[in-house]
Amino acid sequence: MNGAAWTKADSERLRTLYAAHGKAAFAMMPGRTPGACHAHAKRLGILQRNRVLWTAEEDAKLDRLWALHGWGCRNSFPGRTPDAVRSRARDRGLIAERPGATPRLRQKPRAVHDAPPPTDQAIAAQRHSAAVRRGLNAKAIAKVKAGVDPHSVKSAAERDALLFARRIVEAEQRAACPVEQAKTVLRRRYVPVVSMAYTAKGGRTDRYQVGNRLNLTEQDLLALAAEVAA
Repeated sequence: MNGAAWTKADSERLRTLYAAHGKAAFAMMPGRTPGACHAHAKRLGILQRNRVLWTAEEDAKLDRLWALHGWGCRNSFPGRTPDAVRSRARDRGLIAERPGATPRLRQKPRAVHDAPPPTDQAIAAQRHSAAVRRGLNAKAIAKVKAGVDPHSVKSAAERDALLFARRIVEAEQRAACPVEQAKTVLRRRYVPVVSMAYTAKGGRTDRYQVGNRLNLTEQDLLALAAEVAA
C-alpha cells in the first residue's frame, strides 16, 4: 500500500490516532510508513508547528500527576517529550518560580507512601532468594570447616562463596578465643589494647599492652579482663 493515495477514511483514522497517541500514531497505520504518515499529517495541518495540541484529558492528567510526582511524571505522556511536559506545566502555572529568579524547574520529591506496595510475587521472590543465599552460605561454611581449600575449586562463584565462608569461620573462631573475648571486654570499657609478638629462639611469645600496663602475658590479660568485668 506504500505510495497509494490517501483516502478520506485513512485521513480521519490518522487524525484520531494522532490526537490520542501523538507521533506514536505514525507506526499504527497499516501499510503506511512513519515518514509517509508524518508528511500526510503536515498536509492535513494537524501537526500545529510539529506539536500536537494538548487535550483537556491530558491537562487534567498533568495537573493530577504533577501534584503527586512533580518532574517524575515526565514519561507518563505517550507522544510527549519531557521538554514538552515541562513547557505545558509552566504554561499552566504548575512550576512555582521566585520573583526575580531565573526560571527553572522545581522538582517535587516523591513521597514514600506514593511508592506502589510490592506484590505478593515480589515478596515471595525476595524470600526465596534470601533462603537460597542462606542455604548456599551454610553449605560453604560446612565445606570450609571440613577443610576444603577455596582455591582448589574451579568455579569462580563457588570459590567466592568459600572465601566469604572462610572469613565467617575465622571471625567465629576469633570470637570464641578467650584472648579475643578479653580484648572485647577491655575495649568496651574504652581501654586500648595493643598486641605484640616477640620471636626468640624458644619460639613466638605474645605480649599485650593495656592502657599504661606494658608487657602483659596472656594470663595477665585474662585476669585483668575478669577484674574489669566483675
